[in-house]
Amino acid sequence: SRNHTMIYHTAESFNRLGMKWAGGSYALLTQVLRDEWGFHGSVITDYSLNTYTHVDEMIRAGGDLFLTQDAKTFGMLYCTSEVNSVNTVEAAKDYCDANGLAYKESVVTNSSEVQQAAQSLADGVDAIFIPNDSVIQSAMPLVTEVARDEKIPVYGSSATMVDSGAFATIAISDRAIGAQSADMAIRYLEGTAIEDIPAVVVPASATVVNRTTMEALGITVADDGQVQFVTDGQ
Repeated sequence: SRNHTMIYHTAESFNRLGMKWAGGSYALLTQVLRDEWGFHGSVITDYSLNTYTHVDEMIRAGGDLFLTQDAKTFGMLYCTSEVNSVNTVEAAKDYCDANGLAYKESVVTNSSEVQQAAQSLADGVDAIFIPNDSVIQSAMPLVTEVARDEKIPVYGSSATMVDSGAFATIAISDRAIGAQSADMAIRYLEGTAIEDIPAVVVPASATVVNRTTMEALGITVADDGQVQFVTDGQ
């Protein structure tokens, strides 16, 4: 038998393929990495110290996270009772440690602690990451208020967070999840045994930006038809 290791995150280089920046190459990030090799995880850029690396180009190419030179310290806000959140943050911390990136975490045990935790992060970080966390989500308007006042972008793990005021996310499409679930259900109803239906990872493909937050932070994201813009509570 052969052992398989699931890879959920990868980084691309800051160099060029010919005249094209690797992080802005649709051929590399989408056609080769995702379509040909079947990678379904998230892709982060290398540390950006060059004038030719642009976040909108990365998004169109199929990348997920832009490691900017302007962000010196990253904040992570999550609830300790949410297992998925803890696992995601541990993976993020491992990545930061491996790449010499500074981070600060702030944890809560219930929604009443979220605003104070967000404020404590805002005093010492350049950007905030929130994993898929229902406790934080329930208090996102409070996080949004703090982040906008402090001019700090918040990156969420779901479109719902962006609807509630987070700056942006590259999230899994609910429609894609539904379609994949329906395909698996049909296979089962047609007689395929459950153990013969493999688990699948639906790739994050929906780029969502909160226009209200974008304007409050003074950030510009190109409206090229590949980004879904929303406003608060939309």
